[in-house]
Amino acid sequence: MGVKIMNPKITLIMGPILLIWLLTANQAPAADQAENEQHTSVSFNWFAMVKPLGIATLSVLCLTFLAGLFRRKLGRRFRKLHIALAITSVSLGLCHGILVFILFG
Repeated sequence: MGVKIMNPKITLIMGPILLIWLLTANQAPAADQAENEQHTSVSFNWFAMVKPLGIATLSVLCLTFLAGLFRRKLGRRFRKLHIALAITSVSLGLCHGILVFILFG
C-alpha cells in the first residue's frame, strides 16, 4: 500500500499558470474597484501573500534537501518524494518571485 503522488510535470506547469490566472482574473477599473470595496467588507491583500509564499518555499526547499540527503539510507521510494518536493519548491519559488516582481518591481 503506497502513497500515490501527483504527476510532477502537472505541478510544474499548473502552479505558475494558476498564479497568473489569479493575478489577472479580477482586474476591474479603479472606479469600479473603489465602489466594490465600499460595498464589501472582505478584501484580499496581495502584499500579505508574499511572506507566506516565501515561508512555504523555504520549508519545502528544506524538506527537499532532507529527502535528498537521506535518500540512500531510506530507499528508492524517497527519490520520487525528492523529485516531487523539488518540483513543488521550484513552482512555489516561481510564484513567490513573480508576485514580488509584480508588487514591488
